[in-house]
Amino acid sequence: MHTIIIQNPYNMRIPISIKILKKIINKVLELDNKKHELVIRIVDLNEIINLNIQYRDNNNPTNIISFQCELPQGVHEPYLGDIVICMPVVIQEAKMQSKSIEAHFSHLLVHGVLHLLGYTHKNIKNAAIMEQKEIEYLELFNFNNPYHITP
Repeated sequence: MHTIIIQNPYNMRIPISIKILKKIINKVLELDNKKHELVIRIVDLNEIINLNIQYRDNNNPTNIISFQCELPQGVHEPYLGDIVICMPVVIQEAKMQSKSIEAHFSHLLVHGVLHLLGYTHKNIKNAAIMEQKEIEYLELFNFNNPYHITP
């Protein structure tokens, strides 16, 4: 089992149970045969904007930022990284996209863990691979394809 630390300093409502959240993360981490530690931090608009400015030179809110742990060569620790999720943005996006907050949050959670494992969407090929993984994992938890647009 992996070590998953949940930080919720603003006591925001998390739309899925901690048990399901950890099940989703553990399932995605099965891609890698190593034990991992990671942090999930649920934040407000101010914190995500400050992180976005500091690390991405962007003065706007975003839904999620993944910080992959970069250890020096030769150092082998189980720490994978941090995922920071902004609940106000997640809620707003879910409403705009006519998705449940639970489904959108779960999608972003899978997306963030895949980033920590090294998946990217920097080009069409990598994006297609990552999106297919997201779809597969979300289906395991009875969430619809997040990329399927209904009229």
